[in-house]
Amino acid sequence: MTPDLVPPRDESPAAHRHPGLVAFAYGYRALVGILVALPAAAVIGAATTSWPHGQSELFAPGGVLLLESLRLARRGIPAAVYSGGAIAAVALLAGVVPLGALLAGLGRRGRAPLAFLASLAAAHAGTLALLFGLGALAQGIVAAVAVLLGSKVLDLLALASPGDDLAFLALFAVVLALVCVVGVLRDLAAVAAVHGELRFYLAASRALRTARMAAGRALGAWAWRSALGLGGVVVAAGLSPSLASTTTARVLLGVALHQGAILGVTFAHASWLAAAMRLHHATEPEAPEAPEEPAPPAPATAGSESD
Repeated sequence: MTPDLVPPRDESPAAHRHPGLVAFAYGYRALVGILVALPAAAVIGAATTSWPHGQSELFAPGGVLLLESLRLARRGIPAAVYSGGAIAAVALLAGVVPLGALLAGLGRRGRAPLAFLASLAAAHAGTLALLFGLGALAQGIVAAVAVLLGSKVLDLLALASPGDDLAFLALFAVVLALVCVVGVLRDLAAVAAVHGELRFYLAASRALRTARMAAGRALGAWAWRSALGLGGVVVAAGLSPSLASTTTARVLLGVALHQGAILGVTFAHASWLAAAMRLHHATEPEAPEAPEEPAPPAPATAGSESD
């Protein structure tokens, strides 16, 4: 790629400077969500296609039509689940490309050319796929070990109700926290891979270095952004009108609130990745000083040559 297509690095990246990249990431998530939900929506909603209000009847109070639709669609539900799961798996693997483009663009000043984003995303797609695959495996192993050990401890304590319920909630919180910590490490490694242009081993090493030197800042930066994103989803769910509404305006309002919450989650994720890049710069090892070259010998004078 020619140097004029490579934008300069941004030492203090921020997500709000790249609204186009955030919109691109949101569009990919929205498209994947629609494709994953289509098989189940088609199977479950087939029973209400002839009703006056269509699939909105499924969300009527009482849930009678929803249960009846589930009963009628019981043979097609497994196929819909398998189809949606296959689409989700493919989208998860392909998601490393838009993630790589997002990371590539966030770390540059101004608007990065599309060719630059595509080339950098394609170059690091394999490393990102390896990081996310091993990260998911590590999250599963950590969760399983924590659940097994926690269950053994709870069995030994033999708590009575409601103490046992509180203990299970505490165990769930601990397992969720451990899984999130592994996810933060994975994101730090992804930032090191794309922004630092490192391969798997060096990216993982840089992530561990960043976590060791700035663990509190990394967890804090991730935690408050995740809390804001989750809070937006909860608020949107509470404010949205029922999908059983008979007016189109109320249904569109609910859809807009939900999509706005998803856009907020996407922006919070991009903001966290930008914060991870700033931590990557702050913990970057100092380059060793180059040794001083010895001074060249003084030229011989005319008198010394004659001697």
